[in-house]
Amino acid sequence: MANTINSTPISSEYHTLAEEIYSLDYKSALQDPYGKSSESPAFLYGTAIQGYPDIYHADLLGQYLLSTIGDNWYNHIHVVPSTIVLGNLLSAQEVEIEVWNGFFESKTLNDITEYNTDGMELSEPGATPLVYDPLESKIYSVNVAVIGPAAIDGEYKFNFDVYSMLLSLTGNRVV
Repeated sequence: MANTINSTPISSEYHTLAEEIYSLDYKSALQDPYGKSSESPAFLYGTAIQGYPDIYHADLLGQYLLSTIGDNWYNHIHVVPSTIVLGNLLSAQEVEIEVWNGFFESKTLNDITEYNTDGMELSEPGATPLVYDPLESKIYSVNVAVIGPAAIDGEYKFNFDVYSMLLSLTGNRVV
């Protein structure tokens, strides 16, 4: 069984195994259906089930596998921060954004689409299409001028070959 993430049902064989592990005290040996045994404790949360590296974080009550921090962090594109609240803008502001390729293979930023970005300028580290190496991050900066519409409600959409990520900027120009 391959690694699975959020809300993927596990088979009844693994559910039965998980129930057996849960009922053991941590000093008991684990005997699995395939005849392997372990003298070490079988931890159900935070690590793989002993002897079953593809099963982790089994939720006994809901019979679902839960995701780990690695599932949430890796194999995703991250824009940090993804939402910027500028508040009341009295002077020009510059905000740095980090875009991180959390994949273990290269991904390409095809283009960046702008929505309602009057009075804002995005400084890019290179021209698109831009290749992100595995686990590489790049820093962008957004300059927000005091001249522009009174309400700031702009978005930059980073269009990668796998999917798109959104950077949202909100605030008010007071000057």
